[in-house]
Amino acid sequence: MSQYDLKESPKYVINTGLASRIERLNLDWMDSDQSADAENEAFHRAMALAGGEFMEVRLFWNVHI
Repeated sequence: MSQYDLKESPKYVINTGLASRIERLNLDWMDSDQSADAENEAFHRAMALAGGEFMEVRLFWNVHI
C-alpha cells in the first residue's frame, strides 16, 4: 500500500529523520573551506549526532523493558 497516489507528487515530505539531519551536516558546495579537515569535522559532528540518537533510543528501551 502506497503512502500516496503514485501518479501525483507527495503533498509533503518528511525531512526531520536522522538521515536528513545528518545530510544537513555535509559541507555546502559553495563553502570556501572544502579541506579534508573541514570534511572530517563535519563527519565527526554527524557521528556524534547518530551516536547520541542511538544511545537515547537504547537507554529508552533499556528503561522500558
